[in-house]
Amino acid sequence: MYFIFCLILAAAKGEPLKILPPEPDNTTDVEDCIKRAKANEKGFTRININNVKEIKADVLKELLDSLKDNTNVQILEMANVGMTDSVGRVCLLLTKSIRRNNILFF
Repeated sequence: MYFIFCLILAAAKGEPLKILPPEPDNTTDVEDCIKRAKANEKGFTRININNVKEIKADVLKELLDSLKDNTNVQILEMANVGMTDSVGRVCLLLTKSIRRNNILFF
């Protein structure tokens, strides 16, 4: 009974909602990333395409294909790329790439 009483007295206090500006679009050149990944360029260890708007499915597929035999890229970041369900099957290709390329980190 005492425990329930304590919970009633300890009311939660909300803070005002903090409005944050939207994140800017990522200006990474995906075609350049594909070219560098295919060339297995030394020193090219990270691909960040987070927040790149409207990547076409074939371009995304080509990027993932380029990672299959790449031994230098260690980090692939691709959040909020507007991938729809119809593009989701490209994720299967990502899975195959990760299995073949054991240097990628999660």
